[in-house]
Amino acid sequence: MSIAISDDHVALRDTARRFTASRCTPAVVRAALDGEAGDGAPRPVPFWFELADLGWLGLAVAEADGGQGYGFAELAVVLEELGRAMAPGPALATAWAASVAPSYLTPDILRGTLAGGVDPGPALAATADRDERVLVTGTTGLLLGACNVVVLPIVVEGEECWCICDLTTEAAIVASELASLDATRRLVRYELRDVGAARLPGLTRGRVEAV
Repeated sequence: MSIAISDDHVALRDTARRFTASRCTPAVVRAALDGEAGDGAPRPVPFWFELADLGWLGLAVAEADGGQGYGFAELAVVLEELGRAMAPGPALATAWAASVAPSYLTPDILRGTLAGGVDPGPALAATADRDERVLVTGTTGLLLGACNVVVLPIVVEGEECWCICDLTTEAAIVASELASLDATRRLVRYELRDVGAARLPGLTRGRVEAV
C-alpha cells in the first residue's frame, strides 16, 4: 500500500478542513477547554455524530464490518485536520478501537454511539468465565479520553491475550480524569473490579501498536 499523498488524499484533506472550519469553531474548542473534569463518561461534542455519519471513524475498518475499507493513511489525513483545528472528542481513540473491535460492536462504534479507547498495557489480571468471556480486575493505563468500550491486554490462566470491556454495563468502575498537554481532552484511567469482557482471539500486541 502506498502512503504517498494522492489526489484522493488531497480531496479528503480539503473536505475535512472545510468540515472543521464550519463545525469546530473557536467557541466549540473554548467550551472543551473550559469544561470541568467529569466522572469518566464520554461527553459528546456538537459535531460528533456528523463526523461519524461521514464514515471517518471507519476509514480503517473493512467494508465487511461496516467500515469504509480504506486504511490508516486515509485516517491519518482526517486526524491531522482534526488536530489542526484542535477538535475535541475521542476521534483518534475511537477509530483506533474500531479497527480491532469485534464485529458485533463495530456498528455502534462507527455510528458514534460508543466511544472507544485502547490501553496498550501492561496487562491486567483476569479470570476465565465462560466461552470467550473473562472477568477483568485492575487499573487501566491512561486512555486518550473517556470511553464506553476499551480494548486492553489481560493475563488469564497464565497467558496474555486481548479483550474488550463494555464500560456501559458494569457498575464496579471508578474513573479518574487528569489534565493533559492537550487541554481539549483529559486523560482517563478506569479501575475495573471483575468487569466482564470478551476475549479477542487472534489479536496481537503488534497489531494494536501498529495502529
